[in-house]
Amino acid sequence: MKLTTTFASLLALTLVAGPAIAQSPAKELKIPESAKPMAELAAFQFLEGQWTTVNLGGGVNEEDWMPARGNHMLATFRQVRRDGKPALVEVSLLSVEKEGIRLRTRHLHGELDVPANRPNASDFEVVKTGRNWAEFRGVGEAKAVISVKYQLVDANTLRVTTTFDPATKERPFTLTYTRRKS
Repeated sequence: MKLTTTFASLLALTLVAGPAIAQSPAKELKIPESAKPMAELAAFQFLEGQWTTVNLGGGVNEEDWMPARGNHMLATFRQVRRDGKPALVEVSLLSVEKEGIRLRTRHLHGELDVPANRPNASDFEVVKTGRNWAEFRGVGEAKAVISVKYQLVDANTLRVTTTFDPATKERPFTLTYTRRKS
């Protein structure tokens, strides 16, 4: 009985205080200098946002790029199968390194296990950037990827085109994402 009374009191307090908390004015957060984005990342700001596409088979891909902080940008990717379960997830880190700007991606299966055929992160270097687009090529273990090009087509459309070395017999593909509204 005492536990029920305590729970009821907490619930009542939450219901009464909740709206008051939600209505309090937003406090501006001061970001430390170390987290301010490096100038070299300005060319990649067009990637920022939450992007979604529906695959031909009915699955859904979502790629979310966070704003630049310090020497990097971070993205997450998930592919949702038609049955609603995760097919794969990926974490991408675009960072300013000694050797230049690098894009590193780590693929994980839907259960968050590392694929046996991809035990390491894939590494890409910048080939070229332009206004609202950037092209990368695979290096090291990812050298079979000839090109990954991100292009902001308009304010709400991001196109990602990937091509492979013909020896791999992988077919090139393009994904066209639409910006999600929060």
